[in-house]
Amino acid sequence: MLYALGFASAIAVGAALPLMTIVFGNSTAQFNQQATGQDNSSFTSNINNLVLYFIYLFVARFVLGYFGTLCICIAAARTTCALREDFLDKLLRQDVAHFDKNGTGSAASQVTTSKYLLQVC
Repeated sequence: MLYALGFASAIAVGAALPLMTIVFGNSTAQFNQQATGQDNSSFTSNINNLVLYFIYLFVARFVLGYFGTLCICIAAARTTCALREDFLDKLLRQDVAHFDKNGTGSAASQVTTSKYLLQVC
């Protein structure tokens, strides 16, 4: 579930960039209309609204990006924790002969090596 939320928020962050391009295009159109003789009060109110859209889009992208990263990191931590627990459980359920075949300390070094390979965020 957390992966789905993280991926959905990443998609929303990516979709906000074209929206920012549209807002920028509208602001460019407002500047062109101002150059052709639009009154100043209408121009100022339109530009102020477009600036607010930019701010809203930026805040939404920031919050969604943080939320998505947080969801992915939490889900990854849970996955690696479950993987470590399962690995240790399977290792401890081995017969004693399994540990006698391998060298001294090989099981401990394998657990430590696997721990460092499965680092999270």
